[in-house]
Formats: sequence, structure tokens, C-alpha cells
Amino acid sequence: MKTFIFFLGTNDYKECLYEFTKEESHQTCYTQLAILKKHKNDIGKIIVFLTEDARKKNWEGDGKLKEQIKSITSINPVEVDIPNGFNNEDLLGIFTRITNSIDENAELIIDVTHSFRSLPITLSSVLNYLKSTKNCKIYKIYYGAFEVLGNPRDVDNKPIEERIAPMLDITYLDTIQEWAKAVNNLLKFGNANLLNELSQNAIKPILIETQGKDENASTIRKIVKDLVHLTENLYTCRSKELLSFNFDEFNKLLNSIIQNDKLLPQVITPLKKIQEKTKTFNNENKTKNLILLVEWCLDFNWIQQAYTLLQENIISYILEKLNQNYINEDTRNSLSSAITIYHRNIQESEWKGDKNQIKTFLNNSENNEQIKHLINVYVNLSDCRNNINHAGYRQNSRNPDALKNEIRNYFNQVTKLI
Repeated sequence: MKTFIFFLGTNDYKECLYEFTKEESHQTCYTQLAILKKHKNDIGKIIVFLTEDARKKNWEGDGKLKEQIKSITSINPVEVDIPNGFNNEDLLGIFTRITNSIDENAELIIDVTHSFRSLPITLSSVLNYLKSTKNCKIYKIYYGAFEVLGNPRDVDNKPIEERIAPMLDITYLDTIQEWAKAVNNLLKFGNANLLNELSQNAIKPILIETQGKDENASTIRKIVKDLVHLTENLYTCRSKELLSFNFDEFNKLLNSIIQNDKLLPQVITPLKKIQEKTKTFNNENKTKNLILLVEWCLDFNWIQQAYTLLQENIISYILEKLNQNYINEDTRNSLSSAITIYHRNIQESEWKGDKNQIKTFLNNSENNEQIKHLINVYVNLSDCRNNINHAGYRQNSRNPDALKNEIRNYFNQVTKLI
């Protein structure tokens, strides 16, 4: 069951028809009553936040809101007194009382119509806090737009059937905020979980009502699903799966959404940030893609993954340049052995593995300056990678800053070489 929370002001509210849809409206002077009637079967708890003046003016007494609520539900509202909010101490007090009043995991229906001017900002902070600390979810946010009827003094002269005030469902504003947060989580931390959650259902309300709404939502879900696949394989260093990622198709889908002028800019603008990270990738240079994806690891502070992917895919890149199968494990091991032999100047009598293949690799490397430089980076990476993989239980253990700086330096060296 949902928790219905609302704020009560001190104005002299006029009776009108609060209209949710053309088919549903409720006659009342209180927006809260209209919302309660609409969601009567959804609501299990009611919390009212009110000042002392609001309590006297609109809450207690004959025909006031408290009495009218009792006439349509058996739920006893929880009354929370709040200060007027005329100074910072009051605002902090309001914040604390709201957050303390709401249960863990609550699903909220919120009416923001009747409140003093500072409350929308306070409420926005409260909702972010509750979502982060109490795992609360926003089900609905409503605003009763009484002001469309004009000057309140003139409303009394209108018959009730002409006093139609739209009850605006502004939940999408919270969804837009969550959408921007989700994209930020991806770009800063490589975490696509919230983006994936929103793309399943929550994205629909913030897409403009067109015949293509479902198609747009489906495309966005596909984009997000691909991002989840990409980041999870990057995080777990699944190079084979990363090689199969279709960047051309992904960028095509992403561009189709970004170029769609029927979509809200609040949807498109965050996606442009993702496009900036993916537009340089294509399907022609798969091994190069794997190396360039190391920069994503650095951006996300995935240092161990960066070392692993950079070193392993130097092997892939060299093998591709030598027209060898860089997927084959034996071939990769032979090149790794050749690099060790080259670096340590090991005599042929001590070689292990396919000696003919090792000899071929050594000859090709000796005659290719690019490969020789890549081998030097590969060798230097080994010490840092082992330093991490052995959890620092080695001599000359490096501190985190040193490991971060060195992988960035090695990455820059490799990108200049390829």
C-alpha cells in the first residue's frame, strides 16, 4: 500500500472540479481530497504536514479537511507539525520532520499544491534523501492547477461546472531527474543498473505522446541493454564478448534517438554524453577498440581491470598485426613466451612451448619498431599487474596513486603506438 503525504496551507480554498482526465474529476476545495478519492484503494497511510496556522485555518473544525477525510476513509492521518520555514533553522527542521515521518521502503503519493514557496526546493532534497537512505519510491506527484481559473475573487461568480482545474501528474519531473542521475552513474562509475531499471517502464511517461512512443521506449531499452552488456563485460574483463559488441549498430540506434525531435530534450541531452564516449568506436578495429576501452576503466576508476585489459590486448593487437589468431590460447601463450624470452634473453635450449612459432614471433618483433615498443610496455605492465593481483604482498608494493598514475602513463604510450 502507498503512503499519501501532503502539505496544507492557509489560503481560503475555493471549490472546483479537479480533473485528472476527461473521464475523471472530483468536486472539492481540497486537492488532497480529490487525490485520496482517486487512489482510495491504493493508500494505506496518510501523513499531513502543517503549520499551526494551517491547522487552524484548513485542518480542524466543521467541514475542514480532517473531517472530510474521515468521511471517505478509515485511515487516521498522521499529523506532523512543521515550522513556517522563514529561516534556515526552520527549513532544516522541516527536512528532518518529513524524513523522520516516512517509513523505510515507502511508496509515495505526494500532493505539492498547497505549500509555502520554499517547500518545493525542500521537498526535492527530501525525496532524493529518502530514495538514497530509506529506499523510498515515488509513485505519483500531483499539482492541482487552480490558478487556471483566474483571480480567486472571480471564481465565486462561475458555476461549478465551469470551474475545471487540471490535476497535473508531474511524476515525470522526478523521472527526468532520475534519468539524468542514472546517466551520470554510468559515465562516472560505469554502473548502468539504475539506467536499466528506468528503461524498463519509467521512461514511458517522459516520452512525448506520439504514435512512436512505444517504439522509442523499445529503442531506448535496447540501447540500455547493450550498455549493461558492455559495462558488465568490461568490469569482468571478458575480452571475447567485448570483441563481439556491435558498436556500429549501437551508435546507429543511439543517433536515431538523439536525432528524434519529438522527444524531450531532457531525455536526449544525457544520451548525448554517452554518444561522446562511444562515437569513436567502430566494428573495423576490434582489437584497437579493446585497448581504447581501457580509458573507460580509467574513467570509472577500475584500475585492476585497466591493467588486465591493456596487457592482454597488447597481445591481441600484436597477433592481429602478425596475421595470427589472437583468440587461440596456444598462440597467445607462444607470443607471451616469446616476449619473456626477448626480455630476459633466454637461450633457445631453455625455451618452452612451440619453438618454431616462438622463433617466428621473435624474428617479426625484431624487425618491427611498433611491436618492439609495445613489448616494452607489456613487460613494464607485468610488475604493476602482479602487484595488484597479489594484493600488495610483494616487495616494492606500490600505493594506489602510483598504480593509477602508471596505468594512465602506459595507456597513453600504447594509444600513441597504435
